[in-house]
Amino acid sequence: MKDEDEGSGLSKEEAIEKVQEYYDKTIIAKFDEADWKVKVEGFKGIQDQIESQKPDSVILEATARFIKAKMKDWKESNINLMKEAIGTLKKMTECCDRLPRRAVWVYSEFLTDKIGDVKFTASVKELLMTLADFVTAKFVAL
Repeated sequence: MKDEDEGSGLSKEEAIEKVQEYYDKTIIAKFDEADWKVKVEGFKGIQDQIESQKPDSVILEATARFIKAKMKDWKESNINLMKEAIGTLKKMTECCDRLPRRAVWVYSEFLTDKIGDVKFTASVKELLMTLADFVTAKFVAL
């Protein structure tokens, strides 16, 4: 399965298409609403489906890329949405046996940025330790 982690992976467009096919359409539609509270419901819906369906590596990578896109390439400033983005990755680590390096890589810029933010430090540090179990400590450190 190592080849799942090599190469460039899914494009943003491919990832969005896979997410739209896999997850409940009403959940995905919430990410296009203007109200951040509705977007939070979308995150919660994805997290629930991750828990119940335990998606494969391709869907996990697609989910990470979809979240990045919906978080404006990690430039989203709403604290509630940032918490849910972290919560979605955490849910992947709790419910899935395997987490592809590509999914972790997609999140890496966001986690690196947020580890220094006092509002997120504890949750990001805990998540990074958990991620090390999935992709090795060296990969997380790099």
